[in-house]
Amino acid sequence: MCALYPLNSLSANEPFNKLKVAFIEFPPIEYMDSSNKPAGVFIDITKAVLDNAGIDFEFVHLPISRAYLYIKEGNVDLWPGLSGIPALQGYVLEGHSTPATITLSAWHLKNSPKITSTSDLAAKKVILVNGYTYGGLLYEITKPEFGMTAFYTPGHLSGLKMLQLGRGQYFLDYNEPIFNQLETYSIDDLSHTMLNTRNGAFIISKKTPKAQQLRKALDQSYKQLVSQGKIKPNTANQLK
Repeated sequence: MCALYPLNSLSANEPFNKLKVAFIEFPPIEYMDSSNKPAGVFIDITKAVLDNAGIDFEFVHLPISRAYLYIKEGNVDLWPGLSGIPALQGYVLEGHSTPATITLSAWHLKNSPKITSTSDLAAKKVILVNGYTYGGLLYEITKPEFGMTAFYTPGHLSGLKMLQLGRGQYFLDYNEPIFNQLETYSIDDLSHTMLNTRNGAFIISKKTPKAQQLRKALDQSYKQLVSQGKIKPNTANQLK
């Protein structure tokens, strides 16, 4: 997929190579639609920002673990993802814009007590999405001394089904994909406790040529589009 080249291109004096832009399965934020095309609120924002900046690009659909690897190695240049991922620190530059926020919750059936913080997951049976680090939280709650028993699932729907079948007391996942999934797969006695919110950001591989200039171009383009009312940040409250 290629960008357009507006006459007022923000990057006209700083041309970039055609960018490879990673995206993962995280509906409704970003995902592959039924036509095998990238879709989602963050994808729409990313397209608009890159087009407005006059930057040519193509999307690459990846599992989350491979997205981490590829952006570290420079096999992809950009990922509209989450800021502050421990595994990526030192390998990436993060844009200063905040196009989206997402909310992490502990999901449970009503026969399990509601928790108030992550510390309450100690000594519990918890379902986790394979490949997620939950902003580094994974490393704390899977320490042997924490006492939590972890069960891994490949995705959001499979995690809900495991929870429904009693294969875990809690399911750690983000609100946005869960609310999206519940539109077609409902669970009557499902409840959740919000644990934290995280910011979406433009994540740029440090191995991308002119990475610093690219970050500046993306931030300028985003700011311009917001000021013109052409795009709006998608906060956690807006998404649900």
